[in-house]
Amino acid sequence: TLSRSIGTFYGHLIPWPLVIPQDPESYEAGDATSFQELMGNVQQYAPQSIVINLNGERFVDESLMDEWINQMTARQPKARAIVVLDQTIREKFAGKSAITRRDNLELLLEKGAVVEKADTLEELASKLKGLGVHKANFLKTVKEFNEAVDQKTTADLRIPKNGLIFKIEKPPFYAVPATSGISIVYGGLAINPKAEVLGIGQVPIPGLYAIPGVAGGIMHTDMWCVMSGNMTFGYMAAESVIATVKTKKK
Repeated sequence: TLSRSIGTFYGHLIPWPLVIPQDPESYEAGDATSFQELMGNVQQYAPQSIVINLNGERFVDESLMDEWINQMTARQPKARAIVVLDQTIREKFAGKSAITRRDNLELLLEKGAVVEKADTLEELASKLKGLGVHKANFLKTVKEFNEAVDQKTTADLRIPKNGLIFKIEKPPFYAVPATSGISIVYGGLAINPKAEVLGIGQVPIPGLYAIPGVAGGIMHTDMWCVMSGNMTFGYMAAESVIATVKTKKK
C-alpha cells in the first residue's frame, strides 16, 4: 500500500538548463562541492523576488519560501520557473555564497547557469521570450505587482504575496530560469507505528519493515524529521523484529 504525500517532496530550485553532469562518471570527475553550491544559489533570492512561469504569470506566494516555491514549480508548464529581481533586491538579499562568500549571481554565471540581465523591463521581456516566456503577460504581471506594492494591496492579488515585498523597478533587472530540485520524496510505502509495511486492506505484511525514505507519509509538505524519523522508525522496526523472534523461540 502506498502512503499519503506521494505528490510532495523536499528540495530547492536549481538553475535551468541543468549545468550539473548527469552521468556518474562525469559527476565524479568534476568538483562535487561546486555542483552542490550551484544548486543552492537560486534559492537565496527567490522569496524576495517574483517568480513566474512560462505563461508570464506568478503562481505562488514567494514569501512562503523556497521549499514551497520549489514544489509549486513542479506543477507549472515544463516544471519551469523564472526568478525575477531588480538591482535593489540583488543588493539587499542576493547575498553571498556560504562557501565562497561571493555574489550568488556572479557564481551562477561563472558555473554556466543562465542569468538574463537588462536595463529595462521591456528588454528583459524580449530576452525571456527567447526562453519561451509570454512577453505581454510578463510585462502585465510586473506592472500589476508594482502597482499593488504602491497601493499596499499585494495580499489582494490573484496570487497574493504577504511578505518580503519589493517592487521590481531599479535597473538592471535580472531573470534566472530554474526548475525543481528533488532531494527526498515524502511518499512511499505505507507503514504502521511498528514500522510494518501495510498490504491490502492496511494489513501488516509479516516480516516486512520500512523506514523513511522508503516508507512515506511521515512528512507531508514540510521536511521536519528526516534523520529523527529514520532513527525513530528504525528503532521501532528493530524492536518489532526482536519481539517477533522472541515470540517464535517460545
